[in-house]
Amino acid sequence: MDPLQIPCPECGRVLRLRDRARLGTRGKCPKCAHKFVLQPPAAAEDEVQMELVDSTPVVAEASSQPAVGTSARWIPDEPAAAQFEPLPTVAQTAAQPPAKPSADFDIRSSTEGGISQLHRMRRKGSKGKKIGIAVGVVTALAVTLVVVAVQMGGQSSDEKPPPTVNREYQAEKQDLKEQLVTAQKASPTKGDPIKLLYVPSGSRIIINVHPAALWENASAGEEFRACLGGKLNTWMEDTLKEICRFEPAEIEEAMICLIPEGRTTAPKIAAVVHLKEEQKKSDLILGFGAERDDSHGRPVYKNDEHAFILIDTKTFAVGPRDSADQMINAMKFPLVTDTDVEELIRHTDRDRHFTILFEPADLRNYRDVLVPEEALPFLNLFIDWFGEDVSTVAWSLHLGDEQFHSEMLLRNGGGGVSSPRRVYKEFDRRLDELPHEVLAAVSKMEPERLGFRKIIGRFPAMVMGYSAATTGGIGDRYVQLTTVLPERAAPNLAVGLSLTFAESLRTDFTKAAPDLSKPKLPDLLADRLKAKIEIDFRRTPLHEAFAYIGEESHVTFDLDGDALKDKGMTQNMAQNQQLGEVPAIDAIYAIIGGYKDEGMCVVVDEGKKVATVMTLKFLEVRGVKESSTVKILRPTDK
Repeated sequence: MDPLQIPCPECGRVLRLRDRARLGTRGKCPKCAHKFVLQPPAAAEDEVQMELVDSTPVVAEASSQPAVGTSARWIPDEPAAAQFEPLPTVAQTAAQPPAKPSADFDIRSSTEGGISQLHRMRRKGSKGKKIGIAVGVVTALAVTLVVVAVQMGGQSSDEKPPPTVNREYQAEKQDLKEQLVTAQKASPTKGDPIKLLYVPSGSRIIINVHPAALWENASAGEEFRACLGGKLNTWMEDTLKEICRFEPAEIEEAMICLIPEGRTTAPKIAAVVHLKEEQKKSDLILGFGAERDDSHGRPVYKNDEHAFILIDTKTFAVGPRDSADQMINAMKFPLVTDTDVEELIRHTDRDRHFTILFEPADLRNYRDVLVPEEALPFLNLFIDWFGEDVSTVAWSLHLGDEQFHSEMLLRNGGGGVSSPRRVYKEFDRRLDELPHEVLAAVSKMEPERLGFRKIIGRFPAMVMGYSAATTGGIGDRYVQLTTVLPERAAPNLAVGLSLTFAESLRTDFTKAAPDLSKPKLPDLLADRLKAKIEIDFRRTPLHEAFAYIGEESHVTFDLDGDALKDKGMTQNMAQNQQLGEVPAIDAIYAIIGGYKDEGMCVVVDEGKKVATVMTLKFLEVRGVKESSTVKILRPTDK
């Protein structure tokens, strides 16, 4: 059948249409790009592009229309959903409905079938054939490999072993989490976390303390402070009075915040003070020594250096004068500070007697303005102990009636490079090594006073007890080290630390440790008891007093329980002798002299190298008689 010739309504160019089934669809002139419905005899929805009657290539004219090739190609004029919508005036041919072309439909490809298309393919060069064959082979090979891989994967999917799980690691991690929960349940306090309300932004060193409890007369806090030493006590008391404007015993709770500014500049200080008793508002304002300023939306009292906000008649906040607006903005929600500080402070407990939260890097940067020069060596050791894996520390102490509770929270730093488990294992190792490091330092000290030498010598053992009593747990990016000891441990650790630190300031650690080898002891116990020892017994049980004398004089003491019981005495009778430095035998006479009526005496047996505490009555019962090798010390002898 001869092709139809259809003129373009726009430019008049005659177009040729071989497939009569395309009548009624829309075509596009390859010369002027005009689109129109192919007529006659009928119209349908599809848009079909036409090719020119002659095969002369059409050159794009210098116009806004895009350049086209010689072949008419179907190009959609509307979205896909509208391309096949019938024209309202077109009647469909029932016998043969028009085909729906694809997006790159070529009218010649659709009409020239069979032989004509075969001729075109043969006109392609042998080079094209080789390329096609190569592409086909590669494609077939790739498809085959994919199919085989899929089949093999499907066949072995049921047999694939489960991923390897380090059960020991998972069990250890779970155990540390459970230990954290156990420690939190056993906490001596159940207070809310410390919150930086009424505090300017940027607080990085935070101290929360309960002065009234620590300064109460005849309390565990008073004893603990006394054991820390007079200088430190005085410094703490003066600092609290300067910042909080009240005596420590009048302050229920104080939160003191240090806001660093420059490495050589002292940090700014802000505080929130909770008083123990209600105060008259006028007295509080008078104590501020400041004038009222109403320009901040609520009353603020300012002097040359500070701004004060009266929260209620028991609570007030103080900060730098230029931080009044920030203090007001922080009334309900804390302002921004360091991210690690914000995260770790959520795990604190404001009811603990003492809590300090800091970043070791800040202590290092501002050490020259935080502590006196003589304390720098100790502070440097303290900072170095935390190493590079810890970004923030929160350390709290609580002095209970029966237990001493210490808790250290360590937030792992480095953007999470060091996991909590890794930090825990590292600090578990450091705690094990700490007593040995303290012993190495103490071994180079030579205290002048015998009593101080005794306490300092026992300090490594105290540290070992602290280390052994410490348990660890891990939370979300932090490690918790909890230490629970008998309440007596608190003053003992305090006095040991205080004396050891004071002695360290006088010690030259570059020198070798002194020779601690034991000197040759006198053969006779009587001569050993002439050695001077420090006696300071304060409610010390009888058996501990004699054990101390024996340890210092290298004499073994034995208490005859039956003899003491016969006279109504016990081994726990309290001794209160403050004699200073005296011969050991004088200490013995001081003790037995207090029990003249009971007839307490000491039998020194040179043959057995034992001194026995008994009574005069039991000398006969035991068959003890004085001789050249047995000496009886009676309470009436001195």
